[in-house]
Amino acid sequence: MHRRLVLCAIPLLVLLLIMIAVPTAVTIADRHSAELTNDRLNDAARFSTAAYTAIGTDPVRLQAELDDYAELFDTPTWLLNRDGQIIHSAGLPYAVDDADRALVDAALSGQSPDLTTTVWPWGPERLTIVAPVGRDSQVVAALVFDVPTDTARTTILTEWLILAAGLLVPGAVAFWLLWPMSRWVLRPVQELERSVDAVARGNLDAKAGTDTGPSELRLLASTFNSMVGTVSATVTRQQEFVSDASHQLRTPLASTRISVENLGPYLRDDAEAREVHAEAIETIDRMTGTVAGLLDATQFQSRPPRISAIGDALAGAAFRWAEAGARAGIAVQTVHLQGEALEVQEPAGGLDAVVSELVTNAIKLSGGTEVRVAGRPDIGSRRYVVTVDDNGIGLAPDDREHATQRFWRSPRTSNLPGTGLGLSIVAQALRDIGGGLTLADAPGGGLRVEAAVPLAESQS
Repeated sequence: MHRRLVLCAIPLLVLLLIMIAVPTAVTIADRHSAELTNDRLNDAARFSTAAYTAIGTDPVRLQAELDDYAELFDTPTWLLNRDGQIIHSAGLPYAVDDADRALVDAALSGQSPDLTTTVWPWGPERLTIVAPVGRDSQVVAALVFDVPTDTARTTILTEWLILAAGLLVPGAVAFWLLWPMSRWVLRPVQELERSVDAVARGNLDAKAGTDTGPSELRLLASTFNSMVGTVSATVTRQQEFVSDASHQLRTPLASTRISVENLGPYLRDDAEAREVHAEAIETIDRMTGTVAGLLDATQFQSRPPRISAIGDALAGAAFRWAEAGARAGIAVQTVHLQGEALEVQEPAGGLDAVVSELVTNAIKLSGGTEVRVAGRPDIGSRRYVVTVDDNGIGLAPDDREHATQRFWRSPRTSNLPGTGLGLSIVAQALRDIGGGLTLADAPGGGLRVEAAVPLAESQS
């Protein structure tokens, strides 16, 4: 967004400089063009007045003045009679084009010269000024001046360069300030983006900065923080309610089970009574397991997501997994955790809890004799993947699709203790931080479960 804002602002800044430069440059050219033509028109008017009386009385003096003027100002000058014939030529030989011929005819008819030509640095190189000698019907001749424009064009170009330099300095300063100013403007947006991403990953303690940036964006960040605070408080109350309810239900359920068990000696001596009694105890056990699962879920989600190195997140876990496997007669081997220094985004409850749940499931439910744990970074997907393989029976493709649904249990393991909440909670915790849980066939048979967590931004 920062780069896009700068790229959008640069054309606007360039357009602003052009809108300032172009009218100013035109004004400079018009001003010097007007000064040049006004000076030469004043000279033409003076010579026209002098020529009106000098043509018949002292033409030699007039011709000398015209020669001096042509030499002094490098301006060839010609005096023409009413028939357009040359009376005197000062400077270059007389040569005019059709446009200049029209000006001469207009002057001989008594019209005053009207010059609106603008001189630019690239041209025209000369201007033709024609002034009538006499008035109205008393016009007796015409004066033609071939005015060079090189001095005016040089002056205009020089002032244009000064203008460009004058605009270049503030323009460069504006371009230089554009980057930090846009960063200052967008800093609350960037803070808000990071906070939104953190909240989306399950970290409800994330807050957007409200100390910098425009007041409108600071107000937006403050409103977002208030919203996150409200959501966090609501989630906390819900978790506390579930936790409290679970704790409160455990004692009545335990008492109920004991009471039902104590009814055993008083049952009728028939198979149906014993079957109903066993079903009642089994139902109570399932309810107790469900309550325990809810309690585990609230405890699992009590720790918010955070950034940790792989080695720190799973420190000491291999030993605990091996001990748990040994108690069940299963060998748990942590093959290799590559890139232990890499930092990852841990899910709610921690990466240790997630992998421990997968290892526990493999020990209890796989039906195999060996569990292997390995980890590797996947730079392409910007994730770190922890793999738990077992050599047990595995799961059919249809069962793998349902394995992460709440309360789903494989018919093969439905008689074992458990609630069916473990994988669903783990999968949701991983999805909350942008990771994922994948089930597949393990090489050589059994089930492979992959838990993927995002690499920290500094590692990706």
